Amino acid sequence: MKFVIKHEMKGRIRLHMAQRQMSIRQADLLQYYLTTLPQVKAAKVYERTCDAVVRYEGSRKNLLEEIASQPVLYQTSGLSELGRQPTLHDIFSAAGLGDKLARAVVRYAARWFAVSLRQLLFLADPDIIIIQGDYAPAGQYFLDTLRQYVQSYVAPAVDVIPDIRLSRLGETASCLLGGALIGRGAVFEDDSLYE
Repeated sequence: MKFVIKHEMKGRIRLHMAQRQMSIRQADLLQYYLTTLPQVKAAKVYERTCDAVVRYEGSRKNLLEEIASQPVLYQTSGLSELGRQPTLHDIFSAAGLGDKLARAVVRYAARWFAVSLRQLLFLADPDIIIIQGDYAPAGQYFLDTLRQYVQSYVAPAVDVIPDIRLSRLGETASCLLGGALIGRGAVFEDDSLYE
């Protein structure tokens, strides 16, 4: 990806992309990509000026090499051909097909899921974790990536990593099933109701 550094200060850099114009879709995809980089704390893309402001930590050289090493990733992604804002389903489908940008976005989401699950593992020590809702149809790439991040975040402190699965039921069905199980437990396991 070609760009020019317009301005920089410690921990913040403004880049001008080497192109005449940028669509909103391209700006969104570039922002998705930038925010998935490990050093980036925040990124904002301005489509009118073809600029990107990146707040980062760590090595400036590594950041610039990482950005430059992705030759027009956000323009060559299948997500840019949708003609609309990509949905989670679009991103998961593209990641499953090997789209590099979609996989970067999925890795970013999996990393933050793993951070949240780390707290759950330390507090509750579950045997199984079932992901439901919007992320239930995330696919095998998300699940494998999530397992890798959870393993790397909690391995020294937790002896056994629980089984992590994606729900096969829809969001509503999972909630109804959970409510039914709680109701069944209250009725059938409470002996005082039958005395």
